[in-house]
Order: sequence, then structure tokens, then C-alpha cells
Amino acid sequence: MFFKVLIQYLESLRLSDLIIVITALYIIYKNNIQMIKLEDIVLGRTKKSPLVLSFYKTIVGLTGGLFVSYLINIKGINFNSYIEIQAILFLTVLSFIRFFSLIDISITSLAIIIYSLNFNSNSLVTADIIGLYYLLSFLLIVEGLIMSFDPKIFSVPIFKKIDNDIYGGYKIKDFYFVILFLSFIPGSNTYLIGTLFLLSIMFFGVNESVFTFSKKIAMRVKGSLRVATGIITYILTEILASRGNSILILILIFPLLLKGEKYLFREIEKRRKPKFLSNKKYKTILDVRKNSYAYASGLRAGDKIIQLNGEKEPSYTSIIKAVQGLNKNKDVNLTIVNKFNLKKVVNVKIDSKESSGIIIVPAKDEITIK
Repeated sequence: MFFKVLIQYLESLRLSDLIIVITALYIIYKNNIQMIKLEDIVLGRTKKSPLVLSFYKTIVGLTGGLFVSYLINIKGINFNSYIEIQAILFLTVLSFIRFFSLIDISITSLAIIIYSLNFNSNSLVTADIIGLYYLLSFLLIVEGLIMSFDPKIFSVPIFKKIDNDIYGGYKIKDFYFVILFLSFIPGSNTYLIGTLFLLSIMFFGVNESVFTFSKKIAMRVKGSLRVATGIITYILTEILASRGNSILILILIFPLLLKGEKYLFREIEKRRKPKFLSNKKYKTILDVRKNSYAYASGLRAGDKIIQLNGEKEPSYTSIIKAVQGLNKNKDVNLTIVNKFNLKKVVNVKIDSKESSGIIIVPAKDEITIK
């Protein structure tokens, strides 16, 4: 069935579909350029290619879209109406990408009003809206899996000062597009002739600041919450599908589920202890550029530097000067304690012409953060 869906879609592919895909690719490409520039400023030259990264994200989005489309066909969902379902889809997607609260409330209210006034008596449109929420539940689940296991999520190190302590963390910001293949069947209220597979693109992403998780664990938690939201949406759709007017409950609850997901993630973050914190005895490494000498020597995010060239309790300034080559040394010996609480000595080659690629969290009062 999977290949049948793909072949049917390719056979009905139109110029407008190609334009949509090319436009989405351009948006992804421009976003990648901006994010790579930001990473280069913070960590030094990362040598990432925006073109290669855009191709990678396209493959991820296409794969995710094919999987969602396959699940939709397994479920036997075909859309009977076109204009009407596109209107509800548009309103749902606006809630889905989550603007600020007042807009969310207005959009949800408008969706309910439109459904109540125009579609309430049309069983075909009601079935389509039920299908739409099945689609959104599958999409949430696939998005969560992508976020959980994608190794190329963009993030940049950030600092925050709370009660005179300086916390290190990450700004994780990235987005994707998922290409869906939706089948429309002509009904009494549509102008389409014959079954037609239409391309639909759903954008999704993540935009969070985390100070208590590593990047990988943060995305695993965020992705798991997204999967759970999708499963809850699916269960609610299953329960309400046979209850006619109860579809209004889905239109109302769906944005609340999305907000609940975001709220729960931030509550989990708030209740945990900071992961990247330094003090007088040690300085914590927040991030290490992968193509740097520091990374090659074995330094990783979360390592605690307890000695610099044999000197105990090194200051933030002395470490920065050493790794940037300002002391004119060819290499630096750092004694660290890693995340497994193992102590080891690491020799880092220094190149004064290149960024060290290390971001270190200063202890309180060592730098000023407003």
C-alpha cells in the first residue's frame, strides 16, 4: 500500500505542487544559513554546509510525510470535501503553530463558528474533520519521533543569571516541513473531478531554552511529550468520532493539548537542578565544537575542569586565555571530571589562529551578565 500511495501521488503531481516544494526548500535553506552563521559566531567555524543540511532536512521531512500518509491510508481516510476541509485545516494549523494566546483563542473560536454555521448538517464534512484530527495525531507522533532522534537539531549556548549564579544552557531552535499526500474524493459539495492526491506541507519546529538538560536529553523529553500529545489526540478522536456534534470538543481541546505540552515541558525544566554550573573549585564545559582540537582531545559538554596545567581551582579567565592561545603555549593540559565522575588529564592542542571551540560556564562574579 505504501508504494501504491507514492505511485498514485507521483502520477498526479502538478506544477503547483513542485512550486510549493521549491518554496519550502528555499525557506529551509535560508533558515539554515542564518543558524549556521550564528553557530559560527558563537563556537567558531563549524564547516557546516547549508545546502547539505537542507537536503538532509528535506529527506527527513519527506520520510516523515510518507509515513504519516501511509498511516492515513491504513486508517482508510479520504477527504470528501475540498474548500471546506481546507478552511478548517488552515484554522487548525494556525493554532497548531501556536501564536500567542489571544490569537489562539480567536482562531479556535472562529473554527467552531464556521463549523457550527456551515458544516454541522453535512455528514461528509464532519467525517473529513474527524479525518483531519486523525491526520494531526499521526503528524504529532511522527514529529515527536523526529525531534527525539534527529542529531542535527540547531542549538546555541546561552547564559542566564539567577540569584547571582550563572547558568549555562542552550537555545534550541529549529523547524522542518513534512510533505503529506492527501487523497480527495469528489462529494456533492466539491468541484474536484475524480480522486486526486494533493500535496500538503505542514511546518513544525521547536523553540525552547533549556538549562537543566543536555541538548540530546532535552529533545528526547520534548519529543516524548509531542508523541504523547499525538496519542491523546488519536484516542480522543476515536472516542468522539461516533458522536456527531462532539467534533466541536476536538476543535476546542486540540489547541489546549498543544499548550499543555509546552507548559509541561517548561514545568519539568523549572523543577530540575541546573546542569551547567561552575564554582570556585571547577569550571563546567557547556559546549565543544565537533571539528575543534578540543573535541578531538576528548573534551565534551558537561566535563568539569578542576586543574589547568597542574594548577588547582583555575579561574574562568585563566582557562579562556590558555585555550585561546593568549599565553603562547602550544598545548594545554586540563584535568577534568567527566559525566561518569571519572577523572582524567586531557592534552589540548592550541592554535591561536583558530577559535578553541570551547564554551565554558563562568562562576558567579567572574563576568557580568545583565
